[in-house]
Amino acid sequence: MKSIHLAEHIKRFVGLNPVEEQKLQKHSKHAFLDESDFLLEKGQACDSLFFVKSGCLRMYFTDGLCQEQTIQFAIEGWWITDYTSFIKNLPSDYYIQATEKAEIIILDKNNYEILIREIPQLLAYFNQIMQINLAATQTKNKYMNSMTKEELLQLFCKSFPEFIERVPLIMVVSYLGILGHK
Repeated sequence: MKSIHLAEHIKRFVGLNPVEEQKLQKHSKHAFLDESDFLLEKGQACDSLFFVKSGCLRMYFTDGLCQEQTIQFAIEGWWITDYTSFIKNLPSDYYIQATEKAEIIILDKNNYEILIREIPQLLAYFNQIMQINLAATQTKNKYMNSMTKEELLQLFCKSFPEFIERVPLIMVVSYLGILGHK
């Protein structure tokens, strides 16, 4: 299984010296998940940011018909969290679940704030990550509002074959908002 180290990922965007890498390790935790394990369940406050070192996660909610609506996937090198819960300390409306075995790096809010103070360039790193995330969301919304269900699925399969190989199709169509009742 592919694995991406957090420090190496950060260094793609900003500089980190060896002392800063040690601080990063000191203030982060590792978790290992089996397929279907949860990092977050609805009703829990999300107090951490999760970096996927290896594996695949998804974030979803259940709608009024009790169908799972996937809103995000995260594979190696991606971050995932419920930002509303993280920022406002509110109970989450979402589940974050492993779709396969995964290794996760966890930054809880306290350690995140310590690291931002001690390694100021991490603020620029997280800003760039948020910009990439927002741009991806905007692109997804554009496609969801301008393409047929078939075109949307074809584009996703062509653009992201790694998801098609790793994630059940029902989760992909949920993510694309093309489930039967919609």
